[in-house]
Amino acid sequence: MFRPARRGRVARRWLLAVTPERAGRPLALKDRLKWLLVLLPVVLCLVLTVPHQAAAAAGQELWQSAVGAAEREDWRRAAIDFERLHREHPTSPFAEEALWRAATLRKKIAATEPDPDWERIRDLFRRFTVEYPDSPQAEEAYLEMGIAHFKMRFLREALTYFRLFVERYPDSELVPRARHWQARTLIEVARVDEAIEIFKELTEEPELAFRLEVMTNLGLAYDQQGAYWEALATFQELQRVAPEEYHLQNPEFLLLLGQAYFRVGREQEGYQQVFSFINLAPDSPRRPEALFELGESRRRQGEHETARRLYNRILEEGSPGERAVLLARFRLAEYQDKARRRPDDTATRREVPGPETDAVFYQVIERFGHEAIANDARYALYRRHLERDDQTLAREMARSYVRHAEPGPDPLTGVNRAGDLLVFLVEALLAEEEYQRVYQLYLNEFPHVVAYEPGRLRYLIGQALEELALYPQAAVVYYRALAGEMSREELVDLYYRRVEVYFAMADYDTADRLLAHLRRIYDGEPEMPEVYYLSGRLRAAEFRYDEALEFYRQAFAQKPPERRRAAHAGNYLATLEALARFAEMNRVMARFQEEQWLEPEGLQRWFRRTGDGLRRQGLSEQAEAAYQNALAEGLPTAGPDYQAANLYLGRLLAERREAETAREHLQAAIAGPDQMYARMAQNYLNQLEINLATAEMQSLFAQ
Repeated sequence: MFRPARRGRVARRWLLAVTPERAGRPLALKDRLKWLLVLLPVVLCLVLTVPHQAAAAAGQELWQSAVGAAEREDWRRAAIDFERLHREHPTSPFAEEALWRAATLRKKIAATEPDPDWERIRDLFRRFTVEYPDSPQAEEAYLEMGIAHFKMRFLREALTYFRLFVERYPDSELVPRARHWQARTLIEVARVDEAIEIFKELTEEPELAFRLEVMTNLGLAYDQQGAYWEALATFQELQRVAPEEYHLQNPEFLLLLGQAYFRVGREQEGYQQVFSFINLAPDSPRRPEALFELGESRRRQGEHETARRLYNRILEEGSPGERAVLLARFRLAEYQDKARRRPDDTATRREVPGPETDAVFYQVIERFGHEAIANDARYALYRRHLERDDQTLAREMARSYVRHAEPGPDPLTGVNRAGDLLVFLVEALLAEEEYQRVYQLYLNEFPHVVAYEPGRLRYLIGQALEELALYPQAAVVYYRALAGEMSREELVDLYYRRVEVYFAMADYDTADRLLAHLRRIYDGEPEMPEVYYLSGRLRAAEFRYDEALEFYRQAFAQKPPERRRAAHAGNYLATLEALARFAEMNRVMARFQEEQWLEPEGLQRWFRRTGDGLRRQGLSEQAEAAYQNALAEGLPTAGPDYQAANLYLGRLLAERREAETAREHLQAAIAGPDQMYARMAQNYLNQLEINLATAEMQSLFAQ
């Protein structure tokens, strides 16, 4: 040990022994200055050395205490003493090493703590880089600062540190390690593609242990990216280059390899690897996870009893709140739901468990919301809400499922649940006439729409676009719907809707080609009346009324379905009206009335218009009969058509001098809602009264 006090006393005795005054001789001024210059460095050395030696002595005691604690593996005590040594004796020769050991020991302790203080660890390494920038450990301390930020989930700061490390220390041996941590951080911020590129470069590093660690993380990155075959290939390559005893020293690699096999559907190989992991590491904390993977594999292969046993075993062996335990409890709840449903996959509302039993489903969603199994929980809740007839919650869960699902069918089952749920949502919105919301849903979930093969979804979305008058978009969506599977009824209606959209766009050439195609494929089929009807509408829109009339006659001859008769009749009569064939209109109207093709309002309107045409052609008797039909019993007794029929019938009767009957009809027209018709009726009535009065006067004079 240093003994600065004793050395000081010896020095003072030596000085007293050699001073000239002690020898009894007086000193000259010149000699005094000479002695002063000689003694001044000695005195300064003594002043500076004594405190330093004292500090070194005190620091050495703390150093020995910390080293002893470390040898006893009392890491916490050792870290405290090392920190204290640096804090209390910053000038000690042990200070630098003490700070370094304090930081590394705190990191070692953090690895075993449930809630480690990474902020303190970061501050210790930061202090080291500031106080000892020229230390050989400065590079590593800077890297450890980035790692501490990563552990604290300050990912942007961590990325900055790793990038700056490479810039500051480009020749450092730690650069590969820094880039490795950079790639791991990129994965955490969802920049998986960039991370994979870095991992690929690092697989060329010469150190085997580091290369194996990189390959492990590269496989995990591929798995997170959904590139499951690439992940499997990476793990297989790792298995090839690793030492034979690698899986014995790192049995968790077998679990990763088994999971990779499961991802690509190679169930048996995956089962073997995971089972080997369980045998090699029976006490591994990842054992429940491995059991769950085995259970999932059996479930996918339809071995539900085996899967149930594995899930129950997880509940027995695992800890409450553990991931595998929660997921196993969820799968068992799914099995219970399936067991209570009838063979037709339904359940009565009374059989559905209450909302209080939904907790396990919501726990899976809250804790693992971005994993595929969370969507299984969402779908299970969606079905429960439907069975409870809770449409609001069912729609909410369906929307959540679609938002979190990957577009396309499940690669293992081939089922596209997201598309099925979109059909459910769009059907509900169409029923409520929420066409704008359908359009927004279509925009937001376009990748799912594209990936859904059945045509029904596009068929429904096209209807909303049609209602919003977005005809070009509707035309495209309807056309693409043809590529998917649909029922015959949906396909036929889709064709009809496409024609209507082309009509709305005035794209008559495309409509003509489509209708010609329909006339070929549905020749002799029940759909032909509607095809003829649409063909007639096309010709009428092109003012080719003779051709339109021929199509309407063919449709009329083949008797369209009852629900379409009113539309057929209206367009047939409009074409006859455009051709001024009012006599034929009168005959056709009689059949429409007999076979009830038109509602009473329609009958009255068309009888009135037939009468108007016949009247203009001078066919008064036929016009009078048409107006009488318009006022027949069972037809409306109010409205503009009723008023007009009374007006013109009254006028015709007045011309035939049937004054009383004419007066009744004209008075009925005066009482109608249309003021113009009312004024005309009043004028006709006035003229009738004048004519009657004039005739009476003439008869008096004749007598």
